[in-house]
Amino acid sequence: MNIIIITILLTVFGVCLVAYLTWLGISSYKLMKFKTKTDNAIKHIERWIDDNNNTINNNLDKSIEQLSINACNKYNEIDKNIEDLSISLNSKIDSRYDKLYNLLNESNKTQ
Repeated sequence: MNIIIITILLTVFGVCLVAYLTWLGISSYKLMKFKTKTDNAIKHIERWIDDNNNTINNNLDKSIEQLSINACNKYNEIDKNIEDLSISLNSKIDSRYDKLYNLLNESNKTQ
């Protein structure tokens, strides 16, 4: 009787051991598959981030370059306007100076 119970217990233990090892193998396989998919997804996301980062940096460089060109153009335009105003004001001052000088000469002649 003890041999039958020991045989049954060993059989049950063997079946449990086989079931556990099978479950362990399947779980390991699924985890390896999941890890592979996750690694691929992470690599894809890293490439996507790098591409977007490069695109943003390129756009920023172009924008900064365009802003620099626009600022230089505005500076040149303002400088030219100031120079034109200066020339205009100088000519007006010269004209008024000439008028005053002529009036002074006329007033000196009349005296």
